[in-house]
Amino acid sequence: MEQQAQLSEVSPENNQGGISLSAITLFYRFLANWYWFVLGAAITVFIAWTLLRYTIPIYSVKTVILIKDGKKNAFSQEAIATELGKFTGNEKTTPIADVLQIFKSTDLMRRVVDTLGLHYTYSIVGKVISAEAFEDTPLELTLVSFPDSAYDKKILISPVDSSSFALIQQNKKDTLRCRYGTPFYTDGIIAIINRRWVLNNNFQYQISVRDPDDVARDFARNKLNILKVKESNALELTIKETVPDRGVAILKQLLKEYNAKVLEDKNLAGNQTLKFIDERLIYIKRELFDVEQEAESFRETRRIPLGLSQEAASYMGKVNEGDKDLVEIDVRASVLDNFKNFLSDEANKFKPLPIGSELFASNLNVSESIKKYNELITKREEKLKYASEDNPILLSLEKPLSDLRKNILLSLQNVRQEMEIRRQKVKQQMLPIESQIKLIPQNERELLQIMRQRQIKETLFLFLLQKREETALSVAAQTANAEFLEKPMKEGIVYPKRSQVYTTAFILGLLVPGVILTLLYLYDDKIRSNTDIQAITKTPFLGLLPQVNNNINSIVIKKNSRSVTAEMFRLLWTNLQYVAADKECKVLIVTSSLSGEGKTFVTINLGSTIASFGKKTIIVGLDLRRPKLSQYINGKKDAMGITNYLVGQSKWQDLVKPVFENLYYIDCGPIPPNPSELLTSNKVKELIASLKSEFDYILLDTAPFGLVTDTLLLKDIADQTLVVTRFRRTTRPMIAYIDQLYLGKKLPRMGVVLNGAKGNRGYGYGYGYGYGYGNYYQEEKPNQGLWKKLLGIFNPKS
Repeated sequence: MEQQAQLSEVSPENNQGGISLSAITLFYRFLANWYWFVLGAAITVFIAWTLLRYTIPIYSVKTVILIKDGKKNAFSQEAIATELGKFTGNEKTTPIADVLQIFKSTDLMRRVVDTLGLHYTYSIVGKVISAEAFEDTPLELTLVSFPDSAYDKKILISPVDSSSFALIQQNKKDTLRCRYGTPFYTDGIIAIINRRWVLNNNFQYQISVRDPDDVARDFARNKLNILKVKESNALELTIKETVPDRGVAILKQLLKEYNAKVLEDKNLAGNQTLKFIDERLIYIKRELFDVEQEAESFRETRRIPLGLSQEAASYMGKVNEGDKDLVEIDVRASVLDNFKNFLSDEANKFKPLPIGSELFASNLNVSESIKKYNELITKREEKLKYASEDNPILLSLEKPLSDLRKNILLSLQNVRQEMEIRRQKVKQQMLPIESQIKLIPQNERELLQIMRQRQIKETLFLFLLQKREETALSVAAQTANAEFLEKPMKEGIVYPKRSQVYTTAFILGLLVPGVILTLLYLYDDKIRSNTDIQAITKTPFLGLLPQVNNNINSIVIKKNSRSVTAEMFRLLWTNLQYVAADKECKVLIVTSSLSGEGKTFVTINLGSTIASFGKKTIIVGLDLRRPKLSQYINGKKDAMGITNYLVGQSKWQDLVKPVFENLYYIDCGPIPPNPSELLTSNKVKELIASLKSEFDYILLDTAPFGLVTDTLLLKDIADQTLVVTRFRRTTRPMIAYIDQLYLGKKLPRMGVVLNGAKGNRGYGYGYGYGYGYGNYYQEEKPNQGLWKKLLGIFNPKS
């Protein structure tokens, strides 16, 4: 049953040369080359360790902030505003989405960069990487003159003593001796470096100055990440930083700058209103002083008592109420006129507008328009800090500002007309009192008018003072609407992840050898197993012969030998008999497809195996182009051989030489110029007929059929053919050619044997014999050293 399994011909039904066979073959190849996988994994893990050692880690710093709802603040500006009816700024709560955009804005981050000096980087220079410092920097740089072209340049210094340092120029050849605290000039930069503590003279220190806009943009866009916490008004801020303390400081300062910006935006109009009221107070104070001086001068010149008469005092009391209403209307009208003049002046077209809520209480559209106008002005001022006037964003704001300005001016005209109508009504109510005042004496009447003007100025002054306090209280009542829920703190390293790096490196170390072996497998056309042969040809496969590490003149099979090699040759002989079936096969051709596949070695040891069974056996060397038989047996070439017999110079009996009991051989003899003609002569048939009468088995050592046709010329004199293939030498196309010979019955009863298999790995190297191309063959050189053997695994053509 074992022989039947080995001799089964390959058919489409039992051919396993498909995917499953390829996967199994590839797996065993991986298993045979396990040490390359171990070596690859070791190398990649070592590289990963080296990279991790010299890679600056990036940390994650996280915080959670709460955006408070200003309307829910009990003691808030809204409560005070309701009581006093004064300016409240933008009372709407900012949507959380807008707050998120403000935190992510480059403008806000630029304020953080400027406050913390993030565009300055202080480092201690190492051999491979530099150690960066933040709060505990040993040096402090002060820029006196620093042009934009000097950004991204590095200042490299080497301490000399406690008072001086060497400034290393960019070419690192020239140095400049400088003193701490004294300005120095280099590459267009004028700067001062102060020392905070004693420096180590064995180190060099580097200061880098980057463009603040670039730094702010990098932090806002690449390093800062903001997420909204579910359905709440909380935001989760995470920043990636190489120095965790700097990340903590950035998040803290970012919240401060946000609150400061919110307060600035809220108080912008209020501060403008305070400025306007202060200007009016100075003017009214001066007028009040002048009226007091006029009243005093009038009494002195006219010698009028200090107080008014009872009648004049009565009239004075009556007109006070009307004058108070007129003063309020005049103040509002004056404020409105100044407001209108301010808005109409082209010089103020990009300045915020002063506003009090009581001024436009009857016209809410005006208040909303002014608030929108101030919001656009604030937005433009923020952009203008870091952009030029012709920036597209700034230009896009000009049209909506112009439209709002026109609408506001039109609304102001309507409000002014309403005030004038109210003024006329108050004056109409005061006409009877004015008529009665004209009846009192002239001096008293004139004094009454002066006192009336003083009363108006006092009322106006007190009114402005009241509004000033209300507006100041409004500004002071503004509160920040963001606070920390979780303090900023370091969470851990986000890059590189050591476990991921080692895992990736380990997998890569296994993958690279695997890919190389797979590619070599896909492009390798060498035979490596009996399944490779059976997948291509239907020629019966007769067995495997292991790799034997012996000298080339050694016969491996001895009488009573019990080695693995001897058993494999005995199994080969048994399979040859099985293929012969009931027919007597005395003449066996032993050939190969190419040179160096071991056919002569197989012929000799197969003959030795047959002889060990008591069968008289002779080996005939018919490889007339590159004879090797006698050299394998005796270590030297015989002078006489088959060639002498074929040309009639000798009898065949004189050429037979013994090897040991039951085993004989006839060498090729001299190399003839016409091998093919000699092999087709009748003398070859006569020789074989004569040998059959004297010997039980005749083994013909012939030339490779893949190189010359000599072997095919002998098919009529032979009973059976053994084709020797070689592990990692015979190619798949040659196996296909063997299949063509088998199907075309070019040689009798063909069988295939795989020579050179090596133990459990199935690898081996040459015996040191072989053939070249053409009429004669060059001897194959043996492998040289273990390293070449190992390299041969990755070289399918070796």
